[in-house]
Amino acid sequence: PAYAGSRGCMSFVGLHRSQWAGFDGAPVTQIISMNSPVYKENFAMGLSYNGDRIGPIKSNVFNLMGTYIMRLNETTKLSFGLNGGFHSLISSFDQLTLTSATDATFINNNRSRLTPNFGFGTYCFSQKWYAGLSSPRLIENTYYVKGSRDMKLMKNKRHYYMIVGGIFNVNNQIQLRPSALVKSVPGAPIQLDVTLQAIYNDLFWVGLTSRSGDAFGTMMGFNINSNLQLGYAY
Repeated sequence: PAYAGSRGCMSFVGLHRSQWAGFDGAPVTQIISMNSPVYKENFAMGLSYNGDRIGPIKSNVFNLMGTYIMRLNETTKLSFGLNGGFHSLISSFDQLTLTSATDATFINNNRSRLTPNFGFGTYCFSQKWYAGLSSPRLIENTYYVKGSRDMKLMKNKRHYYMIVGGIFNVNNQIQLRPSALVKSVPGAPIQLDVTLQAIYNDLFWVGLTSRSGDAFGTMMGFNINSNLQLGYAY
């Protein structure tokens, strides 16, 4: 949430992610966000939507963000952000093909629930580097199978994120932009994502990314103009 307003102008981001392409019920994620300064350079607001779909379960998260930005010196700023919103969880187990047509856990067990949540973050940045800490979902809401208070469908776990990155000039045409993201969730191993992008002439870029113990990927993109960027990762 503390990232809102850090670019000093109105900013829009859209992301679509498809996993396990070609499989029925494969995970799909869509993210839309916008943020903008609202009073000089000290206050900013933002809106975000995060939609996830995997099998018979759909999750939609809506958030409103508010940020206060303070200047530490001529080149560096520090921001503090809060976010609050709602999490909508929809389960449609009647879409599943069951081995037992009389399994009471799944028969007509469709439900929808709306729960509140909030989070916080801090972000320090300049033109050449940035670092941030956040926990955007502090309330650990629990969702139960319809008609039961004992059988859990899922539980929101509190996530903690730390991000750091920078940009360095190699020569007049090429820049390198390394970044790292650390994610910590109670009960799970700490996860590290490391990314390195090479930017040519501030026009297009290519990159590599690696996730600890999980995946390796590539990415590329280009600046359509000074206000619009398009990218793809695999």
